[in-house]
Amino acid sequence: MTESFAAVARSRQLAWALNGGVPAAALEIRHGKVSWVLKPEHRKLNLFRTEWWDYIVHAEHRWSRALNSSQCFAVNLFAPLADDCARARRALQLLLPTRDVRPEDTVRVRFEFTPEGAPSWMGERQQPTQVDVYLLVTRSHRCVGHVLVEVKYSESSFGCCRGWDATRNPDPSRCLNVSEITSAPQANCWLAATEGRHYGK
Repeated sequence: MTESFAAVARSRQLAWALNGGVPAAALEIRHGKVSWVLKPEHRKLNLFRTEWWDYIVHAEHRWSRALNSSQCFAVNLFAPLADDCARARRALQLLLPTRDVRPEDTVRVRFEFTPEGAPSWMGERQQPTQVDVYLLVTRSHRCVGHVLVEVKYSESSFGCCRGWDATRNPDPSRCLNVSEITSAPQANCWLAATEGRHYGK
C-alpha cells in the first residue's frame, strides 16, 4: 500500500531534522520511537532561524512544533521577505509580473494577520480570517495593494465550508454547483446570502 503524502512528509521532515543537527532528545517519543514533533521547549528549532519565531508568537498554532507544520513552513518560506522590504518587493515583482509593483513601492510581510477593513472586503460578519502570509504594498505611504497567501503543507484539505453543514444551511446541495455559485453568489451561496461573503472578480 502506498503511503499518504502526509506520512511521507513526516518521515522526510524527521530525517531532515536529524541529519540537520536537531538532536533526537529535542523530539517527542511517540509509539516508542522518536517522532516528527518537537518538545515544546525546542519548538523554535522548526524554523531556519529561531528569531523568526517572533513573527508568529502572537498567534502560534497548536501544532507549530510539528515538523510538518504549515505555519512554520510559511515562516520558513516568507520570513526572508519579512526581514527585508526591498527583497519582498523584488519577489513580488517576479511572482506577479503583470501587477504594477514599482521600484519605489514598499512591500511589508506579516504572518497570521487580519488587515484593517478585511472583514468588510472579504464579507465576514463573524470571526475574521487571519491571513497566513499577508503582503501590504504601499506607495507614498498609501496602500495600493494586498496579497493574501494561504499556506498548506501536508493537510489533506483546506477545511470545510460552513455552508455545507445541514444544521445551518437548509439546502447544502446547492453547494455542489460551483458555476452557479460564482455566477450569482447572493442567490446560490449560503455564506454570501447569510454572512455577506464576497467573491473576487
